[in-house]
Amino acid sequence: MRRIGLILLLLLLPAPKVAAQAGNIDIRDLLGPVVSNDNLIVPGERIGSWQLQWKISDLVRWNGPASTLPAPDTYISGLTLHAWWNLTLIAFTRDGQKIEALFIRDPAYKTGKRIGVGTSAEALPAAYGKPTFSIPDGRGGQRVIFDDIGIAFGVRQEIYEIFVMPKGSARSIWKF
Repeated sequence: MRRIGLILLLLLLPAPKVAAQAGNIDIRDLLGPVVSNDNLIVPGERIGSWQLQWKISDLVRWNGPASTLPAPDTYISGLTLHAWWNLTLIAFTRDGQKIEALFIRDPAYKTGKRIGVGTSAEALPAAYGKPTFSIPDGRGGQRVIFDDIGIAFGVRQEIYEIFVMPKGSARSIWKF
């Protein structure tokens, strides 16, 4: 009896792959966005489950409706912010769909180097070296940008916000 069950199981396992190939269906379309269920910030890629490769519509599907507002003057004009205030998550976009950057203020999220909101500003050079740029943030702090890896930090004495953006994209987000 066990053998019959095992044989049936083995026969059924390859069926979805074959069906997907035969119908030219990409299995990723059926599954939706691939997510990670953690609080890891990966420079140039993601904040927790939220990924730069997603579209705004994916974030809305995942988090619910967002507040939409124009970006403040310290950013390049034409950016719109989609904010989920309850999550302290903001996505930057130009066209209403493509995510240009993600932003978080939640201390639960940390980089692989254990840097997060609330971490001392003195920890940044030890973790990431010399920043590519450091510019005023318009609120009495500095925006410390590591453009080559795709991460930026809002800093006073401590880190108070973290941005993840595509590597090399800082000049398309902030005014210098």
